[in-house]
Amino acid sequence: MESIFMDKLKIRFNFVHIDFDKAITWFICLYFSNGLVRLAARRVLSVARLQSSYILFANLIIYMPLILVLVLMISKRKIDKSLWSFLLVLCATVFFFALTLFFHPDYDRFFFRETYGAWEDVFRPDSGAVFGFLVVTASRNSRRLIENLKYASMLLLLYSIYQFLKAVSDGYWTVLNAAGESIEQSYNLGFGYTVIFCATVFLGLFIRERKKTYLLLGCISTVLALVGGSRGCVLCLLIFGILYLFKEFSVVPVYKKILITAGAVLAGILFNAFYYDILSWLSGIDARTIQMFLSGDITSDNGRDAIYALAAGAVKTMSFLGYGAFGDRQFITPYYYWGYCHNIILELIIDFGWLFGIIIFLIICVRSIQVLIRAREEQTFVICILLAANAKLFLSDTFWGYPQFWMLIGYLFFVFKEEKKETFTGRIRFVRKKK
Repeated sequence: MESIFMDKLKIRFNFVHIDFDKAITWFICLYFSNGLVRLAARRVLSVARLQSSYILFANLIIYMPLILVLVLMISKRKIDKSLWSFLLVLCATVFFFALTLFFHPDYDRFFFRETYGAWEDVFRPDSGAVFGFLVVTASRNSRRLIENLKYASMLLLLYSIYQFLKAVSDGYWTVLNAAGESIEQSYNLGFGYTVIFCATVFLGLFIRERKKTYLLLGCISTVLALVGGSRGCVLCLLIFGILYLFKEFSVVPVYKKILITAGAVLAGILFNAFYYDILSWLSGIDARTIQMFLSGDITSDNGRDAIYALAAGAVKTMSFLGYGAFGDRQFITPYYYWGYCHNIILELIIDFGWLFGIIIFLIICVRSIQVLIRAREEQTFVICILLAANAKLFLSDTFWGYPQFWMLIGYLFFVFKEEKKETFTGRIRFVRKKK
């Protein structure tokens, strides 16, 4: 009976020519740029005086590709392996949060709050970070993932340009301060990291394909990040450049790599010394990153030491198994509304305990290095982008609510699965040759 139902479902999808890869691309694009969809829906429906229903309409557009992807996966006789792996990760994450809530019922005030809560940051299908795992595994191969990231970055950059122009027009960004209050500010930390991710994608595409369009988009993204964002995003771009150039030019002699690095450092020094007028003209608003470049404060912590001190105090008093999911929130939220400790190592230790936290971090690091060393062509592109993006977690944000972290985990799993497949295929060929 179930088989007949699945066959009918499959026939219907074939009849309307729904392509799985296109559905995935649609899902990934809307996952990264759902803000653009909501903006467009609100503007269009306001013309028809239906703005009250824009949320329903926007959600319909955003959730439809995800539903299609899941149905197409399930409509096969055997559920797609990429869906199984995602469901396993999703269920494990839900279980860990549920287990934490069982032992720490007072965490409900952190799990269920409107902003920085578990639903909004981790589990919400249109923006929750854990769905970043599905973004990678459902793409099936590195080449397809690169294509999906390219289209998603284009939409994300378009929305970022709108946000930037609005901030320039208003003269400020509206952000939440440490007390959770909306304030007017001359920069937006999250904006910088978002748009620098687009920059790494476009600049990587330019290095791969030598198309000037990608160089232009990469430069636009970088300028937007420098002008409207925080200094941390500069680190992400720098790490991407070092990783990708050194990996891409692996055949270049070591002395030439040293010369390239020295040249890049020298260019940065000259940029800092002589381009004040250019940067001031580009900024239009009082860009925090540029001011820090010029004042020599690019490495200052801006209060991060206070957060680290609170996290260190939590580590000293914790049990062997740590405090569970969102464990740092109870210590940091009274002083800083967002509640996370701005450092992935501290967060892993606080949430999972000394032993398991360090083990998880080492597994991610070792596996990432292995993939980076063995990577070739498309794999190099993807792993460099994801590693550079995750450099953010040493300075800001929380791994629970950062899609690129879950994308990295998904990609490490994806490459592991590919390596097992290649090893198995190689053994079969070897046995056939012996026969």
